Amino acid sequence: MSESLGIIDIIVREAVAFAAVGLLIGGIDDLLVDIAFFFWKIWRGPSTLPGMDALPTPSEPGRLAVFVPAWDEVAVIGAMLSAAVARFDHDDYRIFVGLYPNDRATIDAAARVAARDPRIRLVIGQRDGPTTKADCLNTLWHALRRADDRDGRRTKAVVLHDAEDVVHPLELRV
Repeated sequence: MSESLGIIDIIVREAVAFAAVGLLIGGIDDLLVDIAFFFWKIWRGPSTLPGMDALPTPSEPGRLAVFVPAWDEVAVIGAMLSAAVARFDHDDYRIFVGLYPNDRATIDAAARVAARDPRIRLVIGQRDGPTTKADCLNTLWHALRRADDRDGRRTKAVVLHDAEDVVHPLELRV
């Protein structure tokens, strides 16, 4: 028994040493990138790039869709949706929230906000959750295509968000 513990100790020690060397190499690599950036900033001087506020209005504006897949997000979905509709600086967008039939609490929280703003569309999938995020996004995509067909318009772009995200007011202008 003590001999097998010695073998396990050797294996663990070698694995830890291997991991430590990997972390050291990765840390040195990160440090070199940081040092190179620091010297580049000194050489180049202060940034002269325009801020997001200086972005021009698009020459061909269009409707945008924001996809928010939500499983068991009752704690955050209401605040995220409220913040999004209050902050977005864009005239033509819709928020599609992907929900699951067996997540009543999240549906109710999202519905309270959607009742106050017609740009929020609740999309309840066919299958109980949780499924994969890709499955939820596909459900949202099909809902968007149906909405576009019904409205006789094409959505220009899709923006992805998680229910925990804090949205930037100008992101839809980008």
